[in-house]
Amino acid sequence: SPDVPPNVELLGYRSPREIAALLAAADVLLAPYQRKTMQKTGKVDQAGYMSPLKIFEYMGAGKPIICSALPVLQEILEDGRTALM
Repeated sequence: SPDVPPNVELLGYRSPREIAALLAAADVLLAPYQRKTMQKTGKVDQAGYMSPLKIFEYMGAGKPIICSALPVLQEILEDGRTALM
């Protein structure tokens, strides 16, 4: 496990009912999606058609978003306006 800077807190799994309060308490929200996302079989790359539901929750929280510059995210967010990609 890489060293975590002191200003970063990794919380692990949280129940869905806790998410809104956690997002509201955050200074910035991260979505570091990978360019290639494989199914468990390792045969199908799903990155091109995934549904990034987390992004919609982040937008609803009204916090700054830093995310990967993937085409599927660029359909929703605009670099420099609605997110830093």
